[in-house]
Amino acid sequence: MLMERFLAKLVCGKGYFEAVSPVGGGADVPAIVAPDAGRAVPAPKGRSALPFKCTGGAAIIAGGLTSAVIAYHATQPLAWMVAYLVLVVGVVQYLLGAGQAQLSAKEPSFAVVSGQWVLLNFGHACIIGGTLAGRFAWVIAGTLLYDAAMVWFGLSVRGGALRVRLIGYRVLVLAMFASSLVGVVLSTVGK
Repeated sequence: MLMERFLAKLVCGKGYFEAVSPVGGGADVPAIVAPDAGRAVPAPKGRSALPFKCTGGAAIIAGGLTSAVIAYHATQPLAWMVAYLVLVVGVVQYLLGAGQAQLSAKEPSFAVVSGQWVLLNFGHACIIGGTLAGRFAWVIAGTLLYDAAMVWFGLSVRGGALRVRLIGYRVLVLAMFASSLVGVVLSTVGK
């Protein structure tokens, strides 16, 4: 409950806190309670995107810092890693989480978000580690984890609204799935 209150303050700003209000058949549904209003309103959609947004933002910063550190001694694998951190681990992860939260018919559960986050980021770790260490088996394992996450992200937005955005989201998921396979082929050819 403390973590939920912290996240609610982070998302909604100062003066708001997380509360649980009974709705319908007695189910507990998160709600934001404004101290001055005294009434609960539904929690804003999109809280499930927070782990992806935070990790994506951190990856963009890490990529930028790494780029600054290796600027005068860059190697091809390190330059690739910087681009991968910024674009795939950072930007794409941010968009996947934000898109899923906004386009899903209902907010994804903690279990779904946790599972997707683990698959996606362990996949990234294996791909980066395997590429830098020259371990092709790690790259393959990471790609399988990453592609499983892409399938899960694609399936999680069924039944959502905003047709044009939904199509754009699915195009992103398919493009990232296909690009991971192209990356494996290029790694094989480059050996």
